[in-house]
Amino acid sequence: GEDGLGFNLIYGDYRYGRHIQNAEATLRGGADFMQCCTMSGGHQMDLRGECDWSDPYVIRGGTARAAQQAFINRTAPNCLGVHFYDEPGLTWWTHPKTGKGTPHNIPSQDRSFKSAFGEDPLQYGDLKPDNSADVARWVQWGRWKLSFMDAAWKDARFGVEQVNRELVSVTQSQYGFMAYADGYYFNVVRSLPAISGHGGYDDGAASYFWPSYHFEFGRMRDMNKPAWYLPMWYGMPGDLFRLEQYLSFMVGLQGMAKPPDHQVHNPDATSSADGILESNKLMARLGTIFNTMPVSRGDVGLLYSLSQNLGAQVKNMDDNYEGGGHTRAKLLQAYLAGKMIHIPFLPVVEEDILDGTVA
Repeated sequence: GEDGLGFNLIYGDYRYGRHIQNAEATLRGGADFMQCCTMSGGHQMDLRGECDWSDPYVIRGGTARAAQQAFINRTAPNCLGVHFYDEPGLTWWTHPKTGKGTPHNIPSQDRSFKSAFGEDPLQYGDLKPDNSADVARWVQWGRWKLSFMDAAWKDARFGVEQVNRELVSVTQSQYGFMAYADGYYFNVVRSLPAISGHGGYDDGAASYFWPSYHFEFGRMRDMNKPAWYLPMWYGMPGDLFRLEQYLSFMVGLQGMAKPPDHQVHNPDATSSADGILESNKLMARLGTIFNTMPVSRGDVGLLYSLSQNLGAQVKNMDDNYEGGGHTRAKLLQAYLAGKMIHIPFLPVVEEDILDGTVA
């Protein structure tokens, strides 16, 4: 009500012995809930580097946890869905031939590639940048490996909906949009009904524009579904929270999240409390606009180029996030320039050009 804090969904702990008590408390508070990080969090499952998302045992184990959680909460009327994971990513390892830590040629990924194509993938240490056949093989590999995490979420959603088709399946996705070596591209949560993520917090390169930069690029080519976003983490002032929430709202935020240090039972204990309360109340007044307001499509497209990234990687196998200066330098500078001159840029990818979506 008017005296409440304005929350309507809690990402929290509703697992095993606590699920009934916490679900009932959330129900009394007038909110829905989702178990947060049902599978785990931190790049690989259970923080174990060998548990790559290309391994069928990892995917099936994750799906089992998600389906189990849906079954645990099946009797709670205010269970909205299941949140799968925080900050997932394909793994790295020490390559036995080069002795270097690398995201390339992970054994389970190589096995999957051979199962799909009937041949072993090119080993990254054997690639010759001036050999067009080698480059073509590497580009095929680099694009193909982007399907692993999408497959994991598709399988987990299937498990949840076998229990209850009304439950919403979400996972964290937006912080790593430029991590093409770790399995990220526009399709990473394509199979899920909502985008749920966090920054790129404001300790990054662009200060308070860093969160909305990740928000916009983290939903590329996938703008027909709700995007729920957490722009900042612990210990920030209320004015900064307002700023980052409203900058995200201006570019199409449809669900706003607050940092975990603001506690319902001790709401005044954090420096951002006033900003959280104000923005919650304002968003509540705006109401159903979140479900009806389309993403604004500006007159200028800003291209995130996977070809550029993989082309740069061919020349430097240690370039796994920058794309030869494409992602965190040139792309970000162009984005900031658009903000400064008040021309909104719409992030696009190569597929948007090839299939005519841009036009």
